Amino acid sequence: MNDCDRDEPGLTRRVFWVTYHASEREARPAIRNPSPYGRLLHEVRDGLAFVELWMRLADQKYTYAGPLLNLPDAGFPSEIDAEPLPKILPTDLLVLATRPPLDDPQPPKKHRHTKAGSRLGGLPLPLGEDRSRKILQSKTALEADIFCVIRECFLTHCSREQVILQGTLAEVLPPHLRNRNNIEFTPKGGASYASHWPAEEPNSLAGQTAGYLLFTPHAWINGPSLLAIFGMAGIETFALAHWLAGEPAALKRILGSRSDMWFVLAEWHTVASPRRPVFLGFLDCSPDILCAARRPLGREQCWSPAKLLWSKARA
Repeated sequence: MNDCDRDEPGLTRRVFWVTYHASEREARPAIRNPSPYGRLLHEVRDGLAFVELWMRLADQKYTYAGPLLNLPDAGFPSEIDAEPLPKILPTDLLVLATRPPLDDPQPPKKHRHTKAGSRLGGLPLPLGEDRSRKILQSKTALEADIFCVIRECFLTHCSREQVILQGTLAEVLPPHLRNRNNIEFTPKGGASYASHWPAEEPNSLAGQTAGYLLFTPHAWINGPSLLAIFGMAGIETFALAHWLAGEPAALKRILGSRSDMWFVLAEWHTVASPRRPVFLGFLDCSPDILCAARRPLGREQCWSPAKLLWSKARA
């Protein structure tokens, strides 16, 4: 099979948007309610980033099947499990437009509820605890499957402060960019590189940030495709998605692959927001493509550099 097989006439291809709940600071206690997010289901992260991507997916004849909610596990009594997923087919595409919280600190068990009707109801974390920069995991089977393929094939660590590439993927970086295999980010006040990073030349990349694209044609055996694109914060994720939406040829080639995984690492200079913006055009970026790589499916396969046709980026 080749990359064109996904363009087979009459093939129905659905898109599921894999969402995470909005900032936990917005949550409110739901007293005596075993479903604490019942009135907050619409408060999800990175909706604008998904809309940017959806324009190009619709051009490629995908149909929107709806969101898959990753509601924080910490907000639910321990006896309440997630509802079953809708049937997901090998021809479907999962789109994750939020940084996967593989290694975000999670609340200890003592902060989780043990029974429905708890006095704290739906409050996931104690009041006053700093939770503004972490994403709470859902602990669902879907999340576990997504984390598994990301950790096994793409990233060994992913948190708000640091992203580390998987070993053979890190080897694909050009020699002068090998320090990008382990990037540290400032945790507050933006999402640019940390001032102490890289260690050999601190603050030499001030104001720069990075974004990641991960794609696999099968998130698990006989499973759907997975496309994950993200920066370290919401503004950076939107900027990356906005740029990618303007690269239809590259995106079509990536999504059309049935036998190869894809990875793209982009870098650009962060831009200050206007004081009162009404349009997000100021986030237009023409990033430097530090790495584009592909890897055949299979446990023993390795990553290798790959070429993609970009119109608004410097490769």
